[in-house]
Amino acid sequence: TKGREFDFLKLEIELRGCRTILIDAGVLGSPGTDPTIDRDVVAAAAGETINELISRNDRGAVIEVMAKGAARVIDELCRQGDIDGVISMGGSGGTLIATTAMRTLPPGIPKILVTTGTIQDTAQYTDGVNIVVIPSIVDIAGLNRITRPLISGAAAAICGMVEAKVHAGQGQPTIAATMLGNTTPAVELARKIFEKKGFEVLIFHANGGGRNLEALVRAGEVSGVFDLSTTELANELCGGVRSAGPDLSLIHIS
Repeated sequence: TKGREFDFLKLEIELRGCRTILIDAGVLGSPGTDPTIDRDVVAAAAGETINELISRNDRGAVIEVMAKGAARVIDELCRQGDIDGVISMGGSGGTLIATTAMRTLPPGIPKILVTTGTIQDTAQYTDGVNIVVIPSIVDIAGLNRITRPLISGAAAAICGMVEAKVHAGQGQPTIAATMLGNTTPAVELARKIFEKKGFEVLIFHANGGGRNLEALVRAGEVSGVFDLSTTELANELCGGVRSAGPDLSLIHIS
């Protein structure tokens, strides 16, 4: 339903010198533009066919399958070195499909989501992942005085992000550490010890930042965790608002 809008996004990106790969994750009707990777490929990546999905007549199931397929397609493109960033636009269904795909990618890949939802609405999809969320203000339904500059700005943002090449580090093993105000002196002392032994130390604020830590653990970006600030665990057990989530890593050393 957003072919014209994605055409405009694609054009704005290409005008800035970047190549685009457009993935169609729709099911009903004909795509409003010509995708690089069509919906049949996306559905097949999830072990389904478009006709099977249409016959189900279940929007929730369709979104789940296409999200799974899009994630596998995006992951393969990343593994092949074919993409340097990802950007998408959509409502609730498009947001779920896009963020499911984006969550498969490593932190170094820039990710932008233009969504009709609010930051609170999308928190469950973007927690722990470096996804830049841009509220669309109005529905992404046509090109107008609001959507045209907003989409153009999003295109400029993703192009700028993929062109910003910074050396990530020396490739030394990485330790993730949690820190709060009252544990800062101890964590800073530990950081100096780790760095003298050749480790790179990533520090996470233990007021919900543990979700980002967990995401990096799952992505294989860290060698060990120095979890000195366990308040997020207390928040999870006692119903607080600063939990790192129920799925804690097995490699934690508290």
